[in-house]
Amino acid sequence: LDDKSRMEKKIEFKEALKLISKIEPNYREIILMRFVDDLSIEEISEITGESKNNVSVLIHRGIKKIREFTT
Repeated sequence: LDDKSRMEKKIEFKEALKLISKIEPNYREIILMRFVDDLSIEEISEITGESKNNVSVLIHRGIKKIREFTT
C-alpha cells in the first residue's frame, strides 16, 4: 500500500471506532472481538460464555445499530 492508501485506511478505522463507541457495551465488546481482534464466533462464545447462536445475534444487532448511525 502507498502512503495515501495507508492514511485512508487509518482514517476509516478511526471513524469505525467512533461509531462502535456509540453502541451499547454488550454489542461493542462482541463487535470489537470479532472485527478488531479477529476472533471467531466460537472463540467469542468461549470467552464470553454466550452460546454461538447468541454471539451471532449480538454481532448482527450490533452491526445494525452501527448502520443506523450512518444513515
